[in-house]
Amino acid sequence: MTHASTRPHGRSFVRPAATISVASLAALGLTVLPAGAVSTQALSVTVDVLAFNDFHGRLEANQESAGAAVMAGAADEFRAANADTVLVSAGDNIGASTFTSFVQDDEPTLAALNEMGLFASAVGNHEFDQGADDLTGRVSASADFPYLAANVTGEADPALPNVDEYAIYTAQEGTANEVTIGFVGVVTPEVPSLVTPAGIEGLEFGNMSEAANRVAEQLSDDDDANGEADVVVILAHDGAASPELAAATGDTAFGELVNQASDNIDAIVSGHTHVLYDHDIDGLKVTQASQYGEYLTNLQFTVDPVSGDVIASTVEQVDLVDSSTEDEEGETLYVANYPADPEVETIVTDAVAVAEERGAEVLGEITADFNRARQTNGSENRGGESTLGNFVADVHLWATQELGAQIAFMNPGGLRADLTYAGEEGSDTNIDGVVTFAEAAAIQPFANTLVTKDLTGAQIMQVLEEQWQPAGASRPFLKLGVSEGFEYLYDPTAPAGERIIGATLDGEPLDPAATYKVVMNSFLASGGDNFTTFAEGTNAADSGRVDLQAMVDYLGQEDAEPSSPDLAQRAVGITADGELVAGTEVTFDLSSLDFSTNETDATEVTLSLGGEELGSDEVDPAIVDTTDEVGRASITATIPGLSAGLHDLTVTTDVGTEITYPVEVTEATEPEEPEEPGEPEEPGEPSDAKFGFFLNDAWDTTANHVFMYGRFADEVLIGDWDGDGTDSITVRRGNVFYVSNEPRGGEAEHVFVYGRPGDTVLVGDWDGDGIDTLAVRRGAEYHVKNNLAGGPADQVVVYGRSGDQVVVGDWDGDELDTFAVRRGAQYFVKNTIAAGEADQVVVYGRAGDITLAGDWDGDGDDTFAVRRGATYYVKNTIAAGQADIVLVYGRAGDEVYVGDWNGDGEDTLGVRRAP
Repeated sequence: MTHASTRPHGRSFVRPAATISVASLAALGLTVLPAGAVSTQALSVTVDVLAFNDFHGRLEANQESAGAAVMAGAADEFRAANADTVLVSAGDNIGASTFTSFVQDDEPTLAALNEMGLFASAVGNHEFDQGADDLTGRVSASADFPYLAANVTGEADPALPNVDEYAIYTAQEGTANEVTIGFVGVVTPEVPSLVTPAGIEGLEFGNMSEAANRVAEQLSDDDDANGEADVVVILAHDGAASPELAAATGDTAFGELVNQASDNIDAIVSGHTHVLYDHDIDGLKVTQASQYGEYLTNLQFTVDPVSGDVIASTVEQVDLVDSSTEDEEGETLYVANYPADPEVETIVTDAVAVAEERGAEVLGEITADFNRARQTNGSENRGGESTLGNFVADVHLWATQELGAQIAFMNPGGLRADLTYAGEEGSDTNIDGVVTFAEAAAIQPFANTLVTKDLTGAQIMQVLEEQWQPAGASRPFLKLGVSEGFEYLYDPTAPAGERIIGATLDGEPLDPAATYKVVMNSFLASGGDNFTTFAEGTNAADSGRVDLQAMVDYLGQEDAEPSSPDLAQRAVGITADGELVAGTEVTFDLSSLDFSTNETDATEVTLSLGGEELGSDEVDPAIVDTTDEVGRASITATIPGLSAGLHDLTVTTDVGTEITYPVEVTEATEPEEPEEPGEPEEPGEPSDAKFGFFLNDAWDTTANHVFMYGRFADEVLIGDWDGDGTDSITVRRGNVFYVSNEPRGGEAEHVFVYGRPGDTVLVGDWDGDGIDTLAVRRGAEYHVKNNLAGGPADQVVVYGRSGDQVVVGDWDGDELDTFAVRRGAQYFVKNTIAAGEADQVVVYGRAGDITLAGDWDGDGDDTFAVRRGATYYVKNTIAAGQADIVLVYGRAGDEVYVGDWNGDGEDTLGVRRAP
């Protein structure tokens, strides 16, 4: 078997031809010819493609991870059944590896992949962990297989020496039945934010879809000079965020690769997101094999060797480990489904011996676990504050104190394992409380150096704002570990760029104009993980000290006491529902008061202002996914009669948290009586009116209702407030609502008070009585009210995440409005007012669109429309695909509303235009 290309971006790569038994040929349906006979054309040739992704140096078996030897054994069995079997990877074979591979620069992993006959691999982002030069030099020299990257370009030509765009596998080479499969590699364009930018300087990570289609076209153009393939498979180191089909076809770089795949592409083998899925999209196979050697994806292509056409194709996810049984004590048993390959097993055994020798060295002691943050399902939460993240930041600050470092930051993605107190069963050296070299290395396997930079206080505040990641990022929030002495308060409900209330260093507020010396790893220093402000720091100095070595030195200090986790939070969320005015009542919602693993939880939090206690509350320890809001409480208090100016606001818990920051307090003033919406001047004809509400009864550009109501500063809510089938306007000022039951100006017909001034207010018919009422949203909590009156909510439910955009509608036509939440271009639709999984997940539009909901065609079901500027794309079903109506209406700066203004059962558009 060979793969070869005469293109400049391909290379010849020859393996020994497989020996095929007579029995195997017969099993394939091929005729066995006597010696000297001329081969005849077969009706078809079947090729088995075995694919894996994100192996990350998992040489040894560990629960669901089969280990390299078993993975090789599975490939052996497939080859025994069909000699035309080829093994490929979608990248991240190395990097972020377990200690056995990491401590030897992943050389044992490369040796194991060579031995198991890996044919080709896409480059992954972790192949760049030690820089492009390491990939094109040491790694490529050690690999007997080619790395592929068709969407990476650069100043040099080639941009990546020894890395190709494609590789071609030939089945039944030299016979009349030759069939070729072209493997094209692409890698996520997010690589610059995932690795140290300095290591990939001069490289561009371009559009995957364009590169894949370009090379697929070249391999299908009947020009032997640039390589030809009967079957084209894309090896993509990018993937869907979840197993649902909608995630694979959404508004992401990977979704573009899938949605725009040309007819020349037969399959997309993906990686990067560590998810198991296989989809058939109009014949295009889209797969991923989870992670760490847990599965092999078997794509089987049956090809006509004469025409080169694919006659049939199938996909099977091959589970390498059986975890369906338990022992007598109820513990899961993990049993390999395939025998270990003996040659690969020897490589693993030798690597383990070296790692055990190097890793058994005792570095120091700890008194308890240092953990990463956790989600409700037990998986890692990179959005949560953690004892481990803060501890590593402390270590980095200690290691650079001679350089004058004052504050340290640590990215959560750089923490790859917890540091646990429990020892290793049966070990004489790794006993309880001991930290070994292997354990320390597992935490920080990337070998980043520590870098100091000068940042202003304003830049540090901006760094903290950048924890909220850009729209479309796979993780919406990344919580930085910070060193002891640095603390801050934030408002999780505030707009982007305004969330950080203030920070202190050693008890003193950060001065925006002052300069501070900050230490971070080289990944962050180059702006990794979208923390671009770090890259703007001045006076950069690389300490030359690797992060792992800093930990080794810290734990190994002479006469050092065992290290203990700090249970105090270094960041606390706080939201006030109004200005701090002396004598007024304010509710403070507090969050991020607890860690999310086995640390001691705070049971009570106390809030003080100007030295006077405002109140206390029990702390709710329930885990909140994705963000840092674990440990919540709410305190309502009257602001004491303090003088106008700055006064210290202090948050204290019973496990050691104490964060103080000065906040502005204003003196009480006599409140003015609220004005109801006054009688407006009679507007002119619709064509003459310049400002106010312009409401349309049909899908045209002429307003049928033109009027003014309320003030332009009012918040506008649309609903059928009296059950007459016609929607009208309510305006909100703080927590006072002025209701009008007709689409016209004039006096309010009903005025009531509900919720808090800072609440997000939603409108819907929650109980099916035909009358719209209100719900208020606080984070991911919804407080639903079934009448237009004050008082407690009729129902409180948690759904989605606090950062989601919320849309209200009757999605299933049952006359009850419920919630849908939007993340990017994905909508998670719920048909009941309840917690739990979404009833439907759909992708529509783009992440930057403005979303509207309404019953556009009068069928009783609400669906979505998206707005881009002044163009509206209306969909009459909750589904992906093309819009049913495209309309240009109003101006790009108009405020847009949806309602049934004339009671005909169909929702249409309206705008408010302010001077």
